[in-house]
Amino acid sequence: MAVVDKISNSYHKILIVDDNLDLASVTGMLLNFLGFQVQTCNTGKDCIRLAQQMQPDVILLDIDMPIMNGYQVCEHIRNQSWGRYLSIIAYTGRDSPSTSKDALATGF
Repeated sequence: MAVVDKISNSYHKILIVDDNLDLASVTGMLLNFLGFQVQTCNTGKDCIRLAQQMQPDVILLDIDMPIMNGYQVCEHIRNQSWGRYLSIIAYTGRDSPSTSKDALATGF
């Protein structure tokens, strides 16, 4: 990777949200290695708090989390003035025909 690529990536903030601590950590390390500013958290409540504080460019959001799932988190963020146009990417290990439809309907 060219130094210029790492420098340009360093301006981009990514929030990774996953209840799987290992997956969040490894994904965060990879994106950090590529030059991005990365923050990770493991709950929907923490995601909402951090997203409002850090104003990330992108949120990578796991759909299947306990207490507050990714759909609920996305819907909450979309209802905030600061989160209306935020880029939120859903990911999950679930393979269901309705997953994509539900994600789009929620605001991913």
